[in-house]
Amino acid sequence: MHTLRIQDPQGAHGTAALLGTTVQLALSVADRAVMADIESYAVCSGRDAEGRRIWDVRPMTDEREHAPEIVDMAREALAYARLRRLTVEQPDAPHLLTLTRRA
Repeated sequence: MHTLRIQDPQGAHGTAALLGTTVQLALSVADRAVMADIESYAVCSGRDAEGRRIWDVRPMTDEREHAPEIVDMAREALAYARLRRLTVEQPDAPHLLTLTRRA
């Protein structure tokens, strides 16, 4: 991971650069957070042919174990991970995921 360094914005160009850097940093933080959540709260159920861990995410969204707000946050996090292509679902079992990169 690299450290983002920004200076005080100067005019329109500085504001655009600050906005771009802020978005880049926000995505980086969110990416790492969702991958860490999967590694912490999902259950490792084996490894794929490439040796990557396969994560069962059903415990993250179990309505019998978590408050509705927690389940909603977990579902949003998993949807985010899918949209960012941080995870790959197993074709025959969409609750089983592999991470495309490390947190």
